[in-house]
Parts: sequence; structure tokens; C-alpha cells
Amino acid sequence: MDLLVLSEVKWNYLRTRKRFLISHFPGDTRVLFLQPISFSLPNNFLPKREGNVTFLSTPVLKPRTESKFYNRLVEFRALRCLLGVIIVLWVRLAMLLLGFKTNVTVLVSNVYFAPVIERLKSNFVCYDCNDDPTVFPGVREWSKNYFRRTCRRADVTVACSESLARRIAPACGGRVSVIGNGVDYELFSRNVTAAELPGDISSVKPPIVGYTGAIREWFDFELVEQAATSNPEASFVLIGPVAPSVRDEARRLATERPNVHLLGEKTYESLPIYLWPMEVCLIPFKLGPLTSVLNPNKLYEYFAAGKTVVSLKYSEDLAKYEGLLYLVDEPTQFPEAVSEALRRPIEPDRVRDVASGNSWRSKAGEFFDVLETGRRGE
Repeated sequence: MDLLVLSEVKWNYLRTRKRFLISHFPGDTRVLFLQPISFSLPNNFLPKREGNVTFLSTPVLKPRTESKFYNRLVEFRALRCLLGVIIVLWVRLAMLLLGFKTNVTVLVSNVYFAPVIERLKSNFVCYDCNDDPTVFPGVREWSKNYFRRTCRRADVTVACSESLARRIAPACGGRVSVIGNGVDYELFSRNVTAAELPGDISSVKPPIVGYTGAIREWFDFELVEQAATSNPEASFVLIGPVAPSVRDEARRLATERPNVHLLGEKTYESLPIYLWPMEVCLIPFKLGPLTSVLNPNKLYEYFAAGKTVVSLKYSEDLAKYEGLLYLVDEPTQFPEAVSEALRRPIEPDRVRDVASGNSWRSKAGEFFDVLETGRRGE
């Protein structure tokens, strides 16, 4: 199968759902992975290859950036239309030069590639919907049209949670399947020894309450601050890249709360080592339409590591695990839930059983079946 992937994130930015799924597709699947040009991260204007995946940076529309000048420009409809034409030509040229036939199977997760999937000849288009793109902070009204266009063109839409599937079903004509997120179970469940601990976390005073993942606009700093204030005997460790838009807030939290430690971004392979000394792990996001359809990868990573998890009850996809983690309805209950989790941890084997049933290998098998069945017209 020749597979064209139209992504909203870079191939090498953290480890995302797309990378996990594609990495477990059959080895004879040729993948052209087109990623948006970044204003802050390195770009690949020349194609680069990893195994059967060729990835390339592509000039695709972004609804909001750190550049005020760019943000003003894209408010003009004529410029958005012109960029759409450029994107289509760019993609066709990239496919031609890299030897990808025009009648490909398309996996799109970036709705701003809508002009491409509308004009490109393809045998099957699958929209992998990881979030509701219409509710991100700063999204303009015109942005929502790209979501509707993507839903209309897709032959099938796959959502990562039941909650999300129900929300987007009207726009997709009911053609929504659910394939949830997963975990590299072998990596996160592996045995770790104290000798492996890096100095930046081995020097942190236990007990440790931790978070691993991106720290962006949806991260609830106030929630973490309240938990750290109510549990002064615990150290709160935050691991992951901090977006420029929230960098000052993250620094303020670490400065004002001496038991909060920002350790920065770590390699994916080292995350199980950093998780090992943590007694409790957090999912500290803001309540809202963006998180109300949440089915986070990190839940399964925490579970695979045998950790006790504290979270708000963001979605029914989290609620179904009630009894296997500390779930609270209101932010005011969060600090006490952290205290209770430290006193009464969940049995590790119980949560590892959940994680083992949600491996990325099994999820990739489900997803590839959707693509293969659609490609064959079955």
C-alpha cells in the first residue's frame, strides 16, 4: 500500500498517535508523511527517510501562530485560497518526485489539508480525528469550514474516543468509527532499577507526584499549584516540552512553589525511568470542550508503569476506568484526591492489565484493517 499521511504534527515531535500507528503498519507499506512547516522547530524541506516512512515539511495553513503578521494575513480569504492552490501543487510535486502514484490511500489528521484531499485523486480517504479542531483556543470562525470540508470528503472518520465520535458524527454523516489510544506496553512496563535514575530526578525528595507530556494552553497550572500547596511534603515533577505561550506561567509556578520541579523535555525511551520513582501521576488539564472528549495516551503509559493516577472526570472514556484511578468531578477535589492517592495507592497489577489490552500494536492492526478494507472498496 502507498499511504499519504497529512499530519498536524511533525514526525519527530514527541511520540504521537500517528507515529505509533504507522510504525506498526506492515513493513511493505510505503508512507509519505507530510507535516506542517514550523516557525519554532527545525523543518525538513528536503525529504528524510526512517524505515518505510519518508517525511517532508509542507506549506499548509495554520489558524494561529506566534507571528502576529502571519495571523493578520490569513484573515484574508483570497490569501487562504491562494495558499490552498500552493499546497495542492506542492503535494503533487512531492508525490511525483518521490515516486508515489497519484491514486493513493490518504490518512489525514490535519483539517487544513482539506484543499488537497478535495483535489487529489485517491482510492480512499480516512480522517483520523484526535481532537475537536473547532474548539482550540484562538481558532477563527473560518477555520471551522476546513473541518466540515474534511468530514465531507473523508470516506470514513476514525475518532480516538467515544465522546469525540458522538460530537463529530453530525458533521461526518454518521460515518465514525472509534479506535482509542494506546501504549508501548513493553517499554513502559519494563523493570527499572535505582541505578538508572538520572541526577535531575534522583535528587528530588520523595514522595514524588509527577506529570509527563506536553505543557500547553490546556495544562491547568492552578490545579497543580493547589495540589502542591495542599501537599507540601510531596515533590511535584513536571516533565515535557513547555510551549512558548505558557512558558512564563510554568516558570512562575516553579519559582513560587519550592516543591514544584520543571525538568523539561526528555527522550521518549527515558520516560519509564522517570516514571519509576513517581508514586502518583497526574492528568492536570483544564475542564472545557477540548478536554471533554479526552482519551489520553498518558493514561495507558501511567497504567503500564503500574502507577496510581489522579485526574478530573473529563470524559466518559476516562470515567469507564473509575475504581482504577482517582477520578474527581470538580477541581476543588483534586488536591485531596492527590493526598488520598499517596496514602492508598492502586494495586499496580490491576492497572497494568488495562494497559496490556491497549497496546499500540493491537490498535495499529485495527486501523490498518480500516485502511485496507476501504482501499479495496469492501
